[in-house]
Amino acid sequence: MLTLSQAEAVLQRVVELGIATPVQIEGAKQEQAKTREPFGAILARLGIVRSSEISKRLAPQLGCLAQAIDPASVSPAVLRRLPLEICRTHRVAAIQEDEPGRLVVATDDPFTAFALEWLGRQCQATLEMVVVGEQELTALLTRLSQPDAPTTVPSPPPRPSQPQPAPPPAPPPPSAPAAPPSPAQKTPVITIPGLTPQAKPASQTSPSVPAPPRPPQSGGQPGGLVVPKFTLPGVPPAASAPKPPVQPERGVGQPPMAAPPTPARPIPPTPPPPRPNAQPAPVRPASPTPAIAPTPSAGAAPGGAEEPIIQLVDSILSEAVRLRASDIHVEPSANSMRVRYRIDGVLHDVNSPPKALQGPITSRLKIMAGLNIAEKRLPQDGRLQLTVADKPLDVRISSLPALHGESIVMRLLTRGQSMPTLNELGFSLEDQQRWTQLIARPYGMILVTGPTGSGKTTTLYATLAVLNRPDRKLITVEDPVEYQLAGVNQVHVKVAVGLTFAAGLRAMLRQAPDVIMVGEIRDQETAQIAIQAALTGHLVFSTLHTNDAPSAVTRLTDMGIAPFLVASTIQGVVAQRLIRQVCASCQARRPATPEEQAFLGEPVLAEVVEGRGCEECRQSGYQGRIGIYELLLLSDAVRQLVVVKSQASALKQRAVQEGMRTLRQDGQLKIRQGLTTVTEVLKATPEGE
Repeated sequence: MLTLSQAEAVLQRVVELGIATPVQIEGAKQEQAKTREPFGAILARLGIVRSSEISKRLAPQLGCLAQAIDPASVSPAVLRRLPLEICRTHRVAAIQEDEPGRLVVATDDPFTAFALEWLGRQCQATLEMVVVGEQELTALLTRLSQPDAPTTVPSPPPRPSQPQPAPPPAPPPPSAPAAPPSPAQKTPVITIPGLTPQAKPASQTSPSVPAPPRPPQSGGQPGGLVVPKFTLPGVPPAASAPKPPVQPERGVGQPPMAAPPTPARPIPPTPPPPRPNAQPAPVRPASPTPAIAPTPSAGAAPGGAEEPIIQLVDSILSEAVRLRASDIHVEPSANSMRVRYRIDGVLHDVNSPPKALQGPITSRLKIMAGLNIAEKRLPQDGRLQLTVADKPLDVRISSLPALHGESIVMRLLTRGQSMPTLNELGFSLEDQQRWTQLIARPYGMILVTGPTGSGKTTTLYATLAVLNRPDRKLITVEDPVEYQLAGVNQVHVKVAVGLTFAAGLRAMLRQAPDVIMVGEIRDQETAQIAIQAALTGHLVFSTLHTNDAPSAVTRLTDMGIAPFLVASTIQGVVAQRLIRQVCASCQARRPATPEEQAFLGEPVLAEVVEGRGCEECRQSGYQGRIGIYELLLLSDAVRQLVVVKSQASALKQRAVQEGMRTLRQDGQLKIRQGLTTVTEVLKATPEGE
């Protein structure tokens, strides 16, 4: 029989075997203190360990043996020695009686050994435990639940009809007893997948043994996980696959995957033994950026089933990759949750999972990204590496506490993907020639402006690729580093330790660089250092958030930079937007409407191109995006206007007279080329142009 110290040794063995890390075990203890779920069930739900690993590797450590049995060979008289209620509740079944009052019981979860002594007291017998397969135990419970099988124990007295005090407590899982958490530490109870509305919450189940099964819901869907949306090659949905595919091999630092799903089962009214609560503490997996492969191969054989929540999260990620989504939004509301993909800059709703899965999905994503699952009050940021359909991805994940739960946003970045070249960005022939001449200058500052998500970083990376030669040293400071560039020294901003844009830029100047790229000019200090670097012979690239190119010049003067310094250092500014391209698979010409002809001006365009909608573009008529640009070159006349602090409108007027094409004019050019539509250009360009 396991004592508390022996149980602690077992958990230490879990760590030694590499099944889980110490912080993951501690996190499971803290989660159990709040939800009072079975310990093994918590390990599986959080994706820390799989029950198959427990059965094969931990059964001897838990004082029980793993063996195969034939359920049909068990004597009915022995099978009836334990009440059906206890068997269902604690996933056990009597299979052998060595002598009167001494039973051998089978279970599919070795952690049931933590409550073995308490179970023995309930049935007035001495119990020994063996570990069997889930299917074998389910067959035993099915036999026991036959109508002709009595569900009471002959030897112990019948249970009185009046309410009785709670039974003596079972030995709790190894954790230091502590005071109950304060009201501020309380979190909403998570509905575990598979519980019926009539079932008791997890807080009323035994703290150290798994919950019993209930019959599958209608349609044969285990545990009530009905998510028909995510049907992907190689990732069958939890609702339709009787046996999910084999769990893929983990990468270095990947958290262990969860246990296979067990048949859903009702929670009986028998109260469990109490256990003390434990103090919450931060829970953080050992690896900050685990490398996982959530998408099993399409030809994987059945067996080693995945936890449905893991399967569901993998499906969400795989579907996003298949649809070329750049972002995944998981958003909570009062009575539901919503999953949306951002495809070509536009958010699209998908058939979202039920509200009951919000907590498990959030916990799974936070575990994957190395975030603290116990912290639900503060925003957190993390990243992870994973492989979906043989495509390596870097995923940036952000959690934000909202009114009805944590909002999760994931940015998907393809690792190893070749960056677009300048020829592929969408520059017109004239603007590309001007830009190429501009970046060939030996010193000065060049700015790229536009709102978030307008492709500024891609433009800068394509530019650095042109300048990256063996005779030049290039250094960047970014927040964050989105893509790794060979031959370029890239610095990641870490504000928490004092490495800001300004601090990084100041240190970079001591590295004797030829070309500097600053991810963003956010304050006066960064602007001053960047201007000084440009004055001292460096070629400096950076970004600003302005609506057009002339506004970037006036923004620097508004930050407190002297106008004469701005005029002497700024060589050029490019403003840009991303607009959707017409789908090449379903594009067709149609007569232009009078409104479209009026928008395009002279010469009159008789026909325009639009997408009719097909499977390739999800019936949207668009696939992919292209940039529209506004390139401002600072001539002597424009510099003079900057020195006298002229308005941005005056700078723009003068630049247009000198040949600058505005954002809207560049969009109109792409409409005439059949690349996009009037609707897209109107959405992306400022009014009044």
